[in-house]
Amino acid sequence: MKHLLIFALLLFSNHLVAQRFNAGAVLGANFSQIDGDFQFGFHKKGITAGAKAVAYLSPLLEFNIDLLYSRRGARPSKNQASVVNLNLNFVESAFLLNIKVPKPEEIPSSKKRRRKRKLNEFVPAQLHFGISYGRLVSSEVIETRRISSIQPVEQDVSFDEIRTKFNKNDISIIGGFSYFFTRNVGSCFRFYIPTNRLYDSASFPNRESRSMQSFLLSAQLIYLL
Repeated sequence: MKHLLIFALLLFSNHLVAQRFNAGAVLGANFSQIDGDFQFGFHKKGITAGAKAVAYLSPLLEFNIDLLYSRRGARPSKNQASVVNLNLNFVESAFLLNIKVPKPEEIPSSKKRRRKRKLNEFVPAQLHFGISYGRLVSSEVIETRRISSIQPVEQDVSFDEIRTKFNKNDISIIGGFSYFFTRNVGSCFRFYIPTNRLYDSASFPNRESRSMQSFLLSAQLIYLL
């Protein structure tokens, strides 16, 4: 009898864990740019990949933690005076609050008609907000200049010179949305707004215009267990 009770408790606890928590994988593409590199547009493409953990807080609220490899940086568009490719490799932790958005017809018009939702009920559309902490693990600068072009005064300084002064820590605010095609497969789109600088011009006080911030758009595919 004692063994049956222990077995029943284990089954019940496993069921609760399955209801409350989940995990999955993430694979996607980054489109990034650096404000302050004299180049414009989200032209730098890079891969992002990793794992995701999900905690279901309520039927319409989730907490997500993503552990990702993320490649960012910058590259030029056509006809720019300075040509610089910045390859920045980050290990990233993202902490997100997901808000599920039911379809209008699923929202009851009165409390009497409101049905009890399951803890991990499937709702395709989600909004998410949160914060990301990224650690710069490696960087590469490939810089060339077009001899026929006139260089701005600020560009007399090489990006490779200031690479050693890049901030190793990136803290960004994240906003975005997700859409799940099934309970297990979905997609998401995120926009990262940096709260600190990749490079602080205080390292070179006479080059104020060289301060740089890293902006990022990310499109991802999600698989949940």
